Amino acid sequence: MFFIIIIIIYLIVGLISINYPKVILPISIILMPLERFNLYIGFTLEPLLLYIPIIVLSLYINKDIFQLFKKRVLSKKDNLLYITLIIIILSIFLSDIFSINKFLSLKSTPYVILSFFIFLYAYMYILYYKNKIQIINTFIVSTFIVSIYGILQFFGFLFFKIDSFHISKILHSSTINPTAFTLYIHHILLLRPNSTFTDVNTASGFILLIIPLIISYYLVIKDKTKIIGTLYNYMLPFIIFYFITTFSKSSIIGLLFSVAYIVYVFKIYNKKKFIYTLITSILILLLIEIKYNFLYYLYIKEKFTYIEHFILTKYSFIIFTKHILFGTGIGTFTYYFGTYIKPYIHYYYNNIDTPPLFLLWLSEIGLIGFLSYISFLSVFLRKVLLYIKKEKDVVVISLLAGFIGIIIANLFHSYFTLLFVWEFMGITLAISTI
Repeated sequence: MFFIIIIIIYLIVGLISINYPKVILPISIILMPLERFNLYIGFTLEPLLLYIPIIVLSLYINKDIFQLFKKRVLSKKDNLLYITLIIIILSIFLSDIFSINKFLSLKSTPYVILSFFIFLYAYMYILYYKNKIQIINTFIVSTFIVSIYGILQFFGFLFFKIDSFHISKILHSSTINPTAFTLYIHHILLLRPNSTFTDVNTASGFILLIIPLIISYYLVIKDKTKIIGTLYNYMLPFIIFYFITTFSKSSIIGLLFSVAYIVYVFKIYNKKKFIYTLITSILILLLIEIKYNFLYYLYIKEKFTYIEHFILTKYSFIIFTKHILFGTGIGTFTYYFGTYIKPYIHYYYNNIDTPPLFLLWLSEIGLIGFLSYISFLSVFLRKVLLYIKKEKDVVVISLLAGFIGIIIANLFHSYFTLLFVWEFMGITLAISTI
């Protein structure tokens, strides 16, 4: 029954999107937090993936956007960007050819190609409709919805012991281990709310991208109505609180770098009120996190997570030295580690996580793939930074700050494998190009 309801909603949304293509990107932004939304029916259903055929059909019916895409591809303005993307795709196919497990690599490759498609579509959509304020508002509303759901999970578990993994079992994969999302702080058992994601670090990474934007938008940007400004007044505390309850060390560290960048930029522009507000906010946030997170992880229970990160980092580099040019094949790190390394070392966990993103690239797609990704990111950052230097656009500065935070967080996780990061990049680049 639930599955039938999902399909009916999908068809209705699809018909609206195809007939009104201007809503396609906002709807996909709302679907982004559901990227790892699982149905308890034996397979993973990702709404953003289901939405792809609608985007393709819309491009076919509404040819103006597609014509703009062809025009921009053939122009010299974006040549370097497209060349680096093509090199990445070629390096991935090369890693597939030399993969130690071709089935896993071929299974993962379409998802990576889909990431590039999402990036390009978001980029072209903004260039065509030039509706950056609508998109920014949609981002903030989406973040707020995720935060409210996460807070309800947190307090439901804290005060009523409602285990969200039991109450909404139909919405989650049978492979999720609920104990991975609970922790003891001052002898109180708390839930780390996944908030529709199957991983709290993924949820905190999504919020990390948007926090610099909503703070900047609330404090600095003037072109918003009184109603929107009032809404942001109420939204910000909920978003910050949910971010704290994810207890994500990597995201907190990433946010510190985001704020440091914003403070640096706006110090140049002499925005004193903005700087003081941001510094105060981040100090309060950091003090809370030190009390309830860092000390907990360092001295109580989860100190082995540091050992796990160290082991995965160490062996991902060792794997790279054995497969320097093309890697072991995209999507094969867990298989390689579990088959050839874990049985012969003292490893503390049953589940195998992934190493930091950049070492994951080195081990899976080798030096060629790694350098192609770094080249793409360099082109992306150069375009955005040149725009900021020229226009001093607060929105783009805030978007870039969120992206800087996610890059720092990638020193611990692999957020670049997630579709919402690529959609965010496409939107950021397009706003920098309008």
